[in-house]
Amino acid sequence: MSKLFNRKVTLAVVVVAIIAIALVFSARKQKAANSQYFMAAVDHGPVRNVVNATGVVQTLVTVQVGSQVSGQVEELYADYNSIVKRGQLLAKLDARNFQAQVENARASVAAAQARVRSAEAELKTQAANLLSSKANLLAARVTRDKMATLFQRASELSKRGVASMNDYDNAKAGADSAVAKYEQAEAAIAQTEAQSSASAAQLEQTKAHLQQAVAEHKRA
Repeated sequence: MSKLFNRKVTLAVVVVAIIAIALVFSARKQKAANSQYFMAAVDHGPVRNVVNATGVVQTLVTVQVGSQVSGQVEELYADYNSIVKRGQLLAKLDARNFQAQVENARASVAAAQARVRSAEAELKTQAANLLSSKANLLAARVTRDKMATLFQRASELSKRGVASMNDYDNAKAGADSAVAKYEQAEAAIAQTEAQSSASAAQLEQTKAHLQQAVAEHKRA
């Protein structure tokens, strides 16, 4: 009786163990059926860690970009949020207005150079006139001295009664005319010297205008 009972208990334990094992395998099979597997070829490459975020991107360094001159943009090589490097060409301005300014400045330089040449020629003319005036003054001095001598002789002869009154008057008129011409020659020299000084000042002024025109041309 005892042996029969033991066999039944052992058989029951075996049956329970078999059922438990069957349940475990069934659960694993069901889990495996629910899993998905993907097949892919093996490849080599760097491992990257990508982080997705939302919000506004703030720049670390903000640089104000401008040009020394203003004008209409002809070509644009960069825009907002473009990646640029130092020395990179960002934009190109329309050069037609600037070229016109250069041409005008070049014309001003040429005109200033012409005025300088004219002032130099005028100064040379005044120098020649000054030499001529000095020569005229020398001739007028000789004539004045000669006519003064003749007038003195005519005066002495008139006092002696040798020369006529007409000769005396003619000698006196000649002496007075020679003195007037001498004074006129002196005035001509003073006038020529004044004109020479004015021409020299005009030359310096035109040279200054030329330097200004050259500077404007370089700036343009």
